[in-house]
Amino acid sequence: MRGIDLLRDALGLSVGVHDIDLDGRFHLPRPDYRFAFFLGTLYHLKNPYYVLENLAWHADWCVLSTRIAQVTPRRTFIEEDPVAYLLDPREANNDPTNYWIFSPAGLLRLLSARDGRCLVTSGSDFGSTPTPFTPRPMNGCSFCSRAGPASDLLVRALHGWYPPENDGWRWTAKTFALEVVPPADGALSEFALRFQVPGQLLEAQGQVRLTCAIEAAQPGL
Repeated sequence: MRGIDLLRDALGLSVGVHDIDLDGRFHLPRPDYRFAFFLGTLYHLKNPYYVLENLAWHADWCVLSTRIAQVTPRRTFIEEDPVAYLLDPREANNDPTNYWIFSPAGLLRLLSARDGRCLVTSGSDFGSTPTPFTPRPMNGCSFCSRAGPASDLLVRALHGWYPPENDGWRWTAKTFALEVVPPADGALSEFALRFQVPGQLLEAQGQVRLTCAIEAAQPGL
């Protein structure tokens, strides 16, 4: 990270650098991004599900590159099986921060579980294995995907939203806002939000009242 700071200063780049532990319960500096570039990082993560889920909630599109494996070191073909190979601490490139190498089908399963749609291109050599790492171009799989359900709508959470729970639900503050961008052709006749009110809250207050404003106008309750 010190090297990144030195490079930024030497080149005079006006970019922000944030030191974030991706293996912890991290929070991104901003609530939303248009693009996320996630390159050569997935196999260094102890919990790739958690990190990809965070990216899916905070970035509209993600471009990912990672190493994949088509066969195990014992030459068992896994290309079409949704699996991941768990590396020994020194098994790949003598680097104890390498944890997981996914099969192509395993990577697709991982992405589809976190995301609505994806476009995948493969740059792997035939018969690639999880180990060893070599100087040749990385065996990889790159994708570009829109976070959230497959839809022509673009929905951004603005203020008043807490981080998503493991099942995808998000708590809100008493006042919250979101931005909805309709399809380019304007073919949007209705839009619905689904809320779940905890039973204990209804028991304590008897009722919950929601008011809505669209571009500062209140169309109704």
